[in-house]
Amino acid sequence: MDTIKKAKAKKSFLTLSRARKTTRQEEFHNTIKKESLGTLSRARESKGLMPTIKKGEGKMGKRNEVKYFTREERERFMRTVEHAGNNRDLVMFKLFLSTGLRISELNSLTVGHLRQGLSYGKLVITGKGNKTRTIPLVNGINNELERFLSWKQDNSEGLHPNSPIFCNYKGKKITNRGIQDRVKHYCLKVGIRELSPHSFRHTVGFTMGNSGEPIQVIQKLLGHSNLNTTRIYVEPDLDQITASMSRSLSG
Repeated sequence: MDTIKKAKAKKSFLTLSRARKTTRQEEFHNTIKKESLGTLSRARESKGLMPTIKKGEGKMGKRNEVKYFTREERERFMRTVEHAGNNRDLVMFKLFLSTGLRISELNSLTVGHLRQGLSYGKLVITGKGNKTRTIPLVNGINNELERFLSWKQDNSEGLHPNSPIFCNYKGKKITNRGIQDRVKHYCLKVGIRELSPHSFRHTVGFTMGNSGEPIQVIQKLLGHSNLNTTRIYVEPDLDQITASMSRSLSG
């Protein structure tokens, strides 16, 4: 009996030891994984990439890349579009970069909607959840849109109030997929990483955030119902922290 008891005790001890060893190994690998993600995150920030955590994925979450145009990429992209001579694409991308519109919001614009907006100097947009917001037309985009309406007339594109603003080669409203393909086309032509129409929206958010604009202003412009969605655009980077410390702690 003593022999049996000793054998059972030894077996229990070995099982517990293996369990503890497995736990320590898992903790070690999780620590290495977190440190690697942190290093990768910092590297991506300098390349127009920001990691986000997808809702409902737990504490660590599934990380998505928020891609936006760096200043150099934006300049090269728009210069290439201008040289290509496609007036529709040029105005479409300028409107994205001037307003931060979602692709569905831009593609739902009609001639009547745009003319009304131009007369008041602002667009009233109906976005997610059927919520409306007002976007001022500033920095010359209003003039670009006025000229584009004249161009449409000269090229026999429909100017009925219900006609779409941006049309394909058949004269029909360009599809969301069509816009995505045009962005992809120019990215390949420029020789930069593949971005999407939504990257324009992120570019507006990050540009305003890096310029020190209040988070509430960015939230209102982009139409975010939750302020936490906007926070990614105003998170300080190392340069901003360094400059802030130099200003406030120099005395």
